[in-house]
Amino acid sequence: CYNQGTVTASDAQGAASGVMLTVHGSKVTDCYNTGEVTAVWDAGGVAEKVEDGSIMTNCYNIGVVTASDAGGVANAVEESSLNRCYNTGAVKGEFLAAGVASTSGEPNRKSVIANCFNRGEVSAVEYARGVNEGTNCVTINCYNLGGVFSQNQGIAGAAGVAGPALRSGKNEQMMYNCYGAGPMSENSGGLIYGNVMTEMASVFYQEDTAAGYF
Repeated sequence: CYNQGTVTASDAQGAASGVMLTVHGSKVTDCYNTGEVTAVWDAGGVAEKVEDGSIMTNCYNIGVVTASDAGGVANAVEESSLNRCYNTGAVKGEFLAAGVASTSGEPNRKSVIANCFNRGEVSAVEYARGVNEGTNCVTINCYNLGGVFSQNQGIAGAAGVAGPALRSGKNEQMMYNCYGAGPMSENSGGLIYGNVMTEMASVFYQEDTAAGYF
């Protein structure tokens, strides 16, 4: 399955995606988007929402994705997994932008982003993340080479690989075998934004692109 056309949701709370709007308890394989995807509210390059134990594999986006909350492959991944997915298109968020996806889950039902990468430019007024943004997530074997830029260098900001946006309730985040090496906005974290990781191992960042690893 694929999309090569322009997709636009102009409603004030509209959501848009290149291929499918919601993936619910399903497996999706070998889907891609090359068209421009634009929404006022939420947008994802391939899918807007991936939820309830769904698994996306071998999916990619190379189109420009623009919204208040924008994700290169998927905008919202809830208690689900992305494996071998990537983004090379620009991702632009008024509030939040993630190169691959935004994630959420519970401590005992974490989302997983595995074997994924981003090479597109990621920019947001607030939260910008090279690979994924969110809570209760495991990020493993992922990397970012795209530029990551946030206009807010205070409580939000930019992170080379991952990091949370709004923290509420218990948040467990793990990162293994990941690296970030793209250009970044001032005062950015090479790997994460804020010292919030529960556990990290075999992670690296390019020192001349960031203020520190967080």
